[in-house]
Amino acid sequence: MNRTLKTLMVLVVFLIAALAQGLDTRPLYKTQEVRVAETAREMLVSGEWIVPHYNGELRLQKPPLPYWMTALSFRLGGVSEAMARVPSVLFGSTVALILFLWLRRSVSLGAATNSLLVLASSFICMRYFRSGEADALLLMFVTAASVAGYHLQSGRILSAKVHHAWRLLFFVAIGLGFLTKGPAAIAMPVLTVVAFALLMRQPASLRQYLYLPGWLLLLLLAAGWYLLLLWQMPDAMQYFVQRQVDETFIRGNHAQPIWWYLGRIPEFFLPWSLLIVPAAIWLWAVRPISMPVTYALVWFAVAFVLLSLTVNKQTQYALLLAPPLAVLLGCYLDQAQGRLARFNRWFVYGFFALMVVALAYLLIKRPWLEVWTPAWVLLLLPLLAVRLLKLDSLSVPVLLVASLFAMSYVYSEDHASGESQKTEARDMAAYTAGLVPLFQTKPGDGALSYYAIKVIPPLDETGIETELQRHDAIWLISEQPVQSGAYRAELQYSVGKLQLWKLRKIP
Repeated sequence: MNRTLKTLMVLVVFLIAALAQGLDTRPLYKTQEVRVAETAREMLVSGEWIVPHYNGELRLQKPPLPYWMTALSFRLGGVSEAMARVPSVLFGSTVALILFLWLRRSVSLGAATNSLLVLASSFICMRYFRSGEADALLLMFVTAASVAGYHLQSGRILSAKVHHAWRLLFFVAIGLGFLTKGPAAIAMPVLTVVAFALLMRQPASLRQYLYLPGWLLLLLLAAGWYLLLLWQMPDAMQYFVQRQVDETFIRGNHAQPIWWYLGRIPEFFLPWSLLIVPAAIWLWAVRPISMPVTYALVWFAVAFVLLSLTVNKQTQYALLLAPPLAVLLGCYLDQAQGRLARFNRWFVYGFFALMVVALAYLLIKRPWLEVWTPAWVLLLLPLLAVRLLKLDSLSVPVLLVASLFAMSYVYSEDHASGESQKTEARDMAAYTAGLVPLFQTKPGDGALSYYAIKVIPPLDETGIETELQRHDAIWLISEQPVQSGAYRAELQYSVGKLQLWKLRKIP
């Protein structure tokens, strides 16, 4: 068995232990995760795979590919929290493996290994690779297209068949990325390739993208679903698309200042963000830098500028910075020498000491068996495997930091999952089982429908009065007290901020 295969085996064990542990211990409560899971559940139950619905209402703000992937996961493994998150684990792991295979061929096995570990154990990647949201899928396609773009721009002589395959991958990836979450999937890889070609003074290389089969395939993948719905329901489709464009690019319902990401990078990419400054010093010292590192720098700069110029700024968007940053830090950890190498050792020692203190604190505050969860033991397996396989391609200090941070993240996530605000939708759905007719106030919480295993339709005040004309009494879940002179409201049950009301007609 060669070194690369043995190294890859250890890294796959790490990915499984870090990303796949405890997927079923946390309830669905995050807004985006709930939207994907409930839309996919309704899609699977209704058999309507073309027109997504959420809480029984049209859900056309986002493209459908994430819903399709989650619905397929539900079909294969049943509807559960774990199966809602399995696609993100697979897509996130694929991103890590794409970087590994690229850098193994273009830089070194050590740089490839470090980059995978940095990516998979960064705070923001742990957060979104273990969550049933659409961002890991988008990142996979952006990464695949960007790496395909590197191979097309690298100047290496490729056979006609290989060159054709890389071009097809580039166009297919950005097309499927658009079907995942819109224009970012096209803008980032395309602008990265253009910027890199101009930086390397190779504008003529851009002619290879004048590839008719690729553009036709891109058009089919990116626009096919939109055109189908525009033909079936033109008014609704135009309304949702215009609203999404307005919220994302013009007005913004999550507007932040242009420097917002700059101030959040140290937090989002812990613990490895502590190495960004020394990595920048290393890049300056080793000029001229290699082509893969140059490409990663361009990729990072393009993503950072695009994200900063976008009106809407959210944590999950910063995930698009993770692959190029992981490449830069992975190469730095592999190649740093002298004082920078000593700084890296002190970074490892300091982080290890911090984790020892944190573990001691946990042992004092919590029973021993409560601290030692399966995730802690499994995340030590890669360290053991390195010693058994006698691999020198894996940096034990880097693997140690990655394992310890992943341990702490999984442990803290598991022990925070029992907080009442995270379980209230599940508890309310269990209490209301069998109550009919059951509704919730608009805009509605998809987690209630998900855990009730049926759609709980949202109602506004007019809808409530309409339903009371049809029924003598209805049940209503609300986050606010229900009061009206048009009907009598009686509080029946509450959990957290959710309240169950029985509404009756006034005789």
